[in-house]
Amino acid sequence: MAFYLDKAYPLTSVEVVSTEEARTNKYPHALWHMVAQAVPPLTATFNYGAAIPGMKPEVSTALPEPLQPDVDYSLVVEAGNGLKGEKSFSLH
Repeated sequence: MAFYLDKAYPLTSVEVVSTEEARTNKYPHALWHMVAQAVPPLTATFNYGAAIPGMKPEVSTALPEPLQPDVDYSLVVEAGNGLKGEKSFSLH
């Protein structure tokens, strides 16, 4: 699964959660969560579960969990200057 942003941003957090769990839980379980190590480079594209330059897993031993077909997920992206975006998606 590839994600494309409208332009390059200095990403500080990239997270994928179950949309249903996010509706009912203030802190949903992250299937994949990357955070910036220091000053993040500009990023416009990335793939689910892959390394993103300048970022590391929030939990150092965590591995991305497999995505399942016909499940709704939410991608939550944060960037410098308090920018935050969210996009729902599913696999068919």
